[in-house]
Amino acid sequence: MNNLRRTLALRSATFQAGLLPASLLLLESAFITPPRALAQGPPNDAATLTMNARTVIVDVVVTGKDGKPVQGLRQQDFAVSEDGHPQQITTFEEHPSPHPPPPLGPLPPNIFTNIPRASPAGSPIVLLLDSLNTPIADQALVRQQMLSYLRHLQPGIPMAIFTLGSQLRYIQGFTDDPAVLRAVVQNIHSGAAPRTSNLLQSKTEATANATSVAQIGSTPGMGAMAAALQQFQGEQTSSQDSTRILITLDALQQLAHYLAGIPGRKSIIWFSGAFPSYIFPDQSLSNPSAIERGFADQIRSADASLATSEVAIYPIAAEGLLNNSLYDVDTQLTGQDAATIQQQSNTSLQNDALRRNADHTTMDQIAKATGGRAFYNNNGIAKAIARVAQHAANYYTLSYTPTSSRSPDRFRKIKVLLKSEHASLTYRDGYFATNPAPTKAANPNVDPLLPFMKPDVPDSTEIPLALLVQPPPSKPISAPSTCPSDNHDLSSPLPCYTAVFVIAARGLQFSTTPNGSRQDTIEVTLLVYNDSGKILNWIVRHVNLDMDPARFAQVQSNGIHFSLTLGVPPGSTTLRGGVYDPATGLAGTLAVPLASVTPPQP
Repeated sequence: MNNLRRTLALRSATFQAGLLPASLLLLESAFITPPRALAQGPPNDAATLTMNARTVIVDVVVTGKDGKPVQGLRQQDFAVSEDGHPQQITTFEEHPSPHPPPPLGPLPPNIFTNIPRASPAGSPIVLLLDSLNTPIADQALVRQQMLSYLRHLQPGIPMAIFTLGSQLRYIQGFTDDPAVLRAVVQNIHSGAAPRTSNLLQSKTEATANATSVAQIGSTPGMGAMAAALQQFQGEQTSSQDSTRILITLDALQQLAHYLAGIPGRKSIIWFSGAFPSYIFPDQSLSNPSAIERGFADQIRSADASLATSEVAIYPIAAEGLLNNSLYDVDTQLTGQDAATIQQQSNTSLQNDALRRNADHTTMDQIAKATGGRAFYNNNGIAKAIARVAQHAANYYTLSYTPTSSRSPDRFRKIKVLLKSEHASLTYRDGYFATNPAPTKAANPNVDPLLPFMKPDVPDSTEIPLALLVQPPPSKPISAPSTCPSDNHDLSSPLPCYTAVFVIAARGLQFSTTPNGSRQDTIEVTLLVYNDSGKILNWIVRHVNLDMDPARFAQVQSNGIHFSLTLGVPPGSTTLRGGVYDPATGLAGTLAVPLASVTPPQP
């Protein structure tokens, strides 16, 4: 992939923005009708929750004393304030809507889109199985409880399954068929099977480390050595925790990219045994960002992406009812006398209590920051999933235009009250007023679109995208022609595949020139890889968009289209297209199995 990175600054072409091909007109309604989070404000001003403060979207779940959702509330029943200042609610909507939009119909052959097709029967739910932060024994419990829930689940709730290990992995896309979900969880080869984390210290290891320090420290003259050992252990644990935090934040941001194109509120049920600390601001502090440690940029970026995509996280402790590690079957106390054994026991109980309280505090912070709810210290994992499903299917959406002129760099706190009901409200309790600028790579030769294009990364739906894939004739009259390629290691002629890109203009951030023209420069990539994820060929281009007002009005309705042609080497299984807008840092990607592309008819 080094060749790919080098070509970014060298290869650039200008494409004329065109109109939507007739064969893709069936996508017109999906391209014209934006998700609710993008619908406010003038076109292409990206007036979303965290990109500017013109419109703030707040999803609110209201539950009664019985824990069941409260329905039938009206706009006048709610009051909203920001940083203590009352706000006027400008839009109000109850979900489920009595008139849900119809789902997209079947697409013609060789047309593919990253526009999600979630069922209107309920808001989408992602099941995130976390092996990075969870002991393997607790993963088995989660798997058992999840299967128990899926056995009794009725069709109609769209769910997807992801796993988190050394990276986020896509296991099963959205389906409302419980049988499909059960089959994926039961199949040990699907990627959902328990896995050991090399970055997570077990309870037994933590107790053993503390015991070693205590034993050395109790020996006369060995205090300095005990302190050095404790320092080493602390630095090693801190390094592992830092790595876990960065991987976790990156995974949450990838999920936000994947869910961005689905209108309305989405839920992530995050099963984990040890939630990394400090991955979201602590809203109980006067300065919520004060304890973000060295991850401030990553935390703000993840928080902004989740807010813009309207994603609520529901952390669920994977261990169920907690047992102290002192009573684990593999715990061995090494003391030679009663006093030492008692000291080891006390140390074990104290460490467990500190770890448990830290995990629960972090879970509560994650839930409050994203509008979800934390579940811990119980064995009812299946009941917790059912409660989240209730939240996903019943909620209210409010919006307002902030009146505060506080610095946009600070976190703004949201308060929602219910005037006429005694109920519990669940919602995101704040936001950053501006979206952070797109992260610039430390190495200018690194392609910013590359992280979105990796084989195991789910499609990003932040920029709505469609591809019309045109394969070569099944019986070519002459030898294959030489296709454009940025992989200079390929020399022989290859079958040429053409991909017509269709991009929704609302997904891009245009600048306006003095004469009224709209301009933007985007990066476009087309690549193919084999079933093991090895990239075999690719092409990267920069598309310079320069449109007068008349042309811009046309593409607002019909989208922008252009084509790229790429040679497909033998062994290729997947073609992937991607679009990246440097002005916003947003991307749209789409993976197309080549087996799904039908050859043209004679």
